[in-house]
Amino acid sequence: MSTIVQFTPSTQSAPQFQAQLGGQPYIITLLWNFAGKRYYVQVADLNNNVIVMRPLTGSGPVFQATFIWDDDVGIATLSAPHYVPIGQLVSIWISQTDTEFDGGWQGLSTGSNTITIDELTPLDTSSTVSGAVTIQPLNLVQGYIAGAYLLYHEETMTFEF
Repeated sequence: MSTIVQFTPSTQSAPQFQAQLGGQPYIITLLWNFAGKRYYVQVADLNNNVIVMRPLTGSGPVFQATFIWDDDVGIATLSAPHYVPIGQLVSIWISQTDTEFDGGWQGLSTGSNTITIDELTPLDTSSTVSGAVTIQPLNLVQGYIAGAYLLYHEETMTFEF
């Protein structure tokens, strides 16, 4: 299950929140770089040991989606066109379904607002599941915290972990 945190820029102090990443608590701090005129995300453990600090970079767009199943594939129908060329593979992040499918997948663009995902088959294929799909997700902690993800959605100014 994903947690969503709103990012509200501040001129008074560095915005900060706590996140469970890979089963451990971390402190996420957003630092403004005056020279670069951009935010940096700093991830530190509870002892203030910095794990990673990098420019705040957003993932691709997020779409509300419904998932249905046909044989051994899942079909995600997005709320709007995704603009991925038909027939092209694309990295996606499924979230907010409260199922075992929340996480990273490879999908195939099969229509202007559909993506097909191999090996995405639940026990009950007669049900429809609602959730969200992020196109080209950028995990800000990949390679630093095993089993963790931290996404930033620029269009909604939210973090997802």
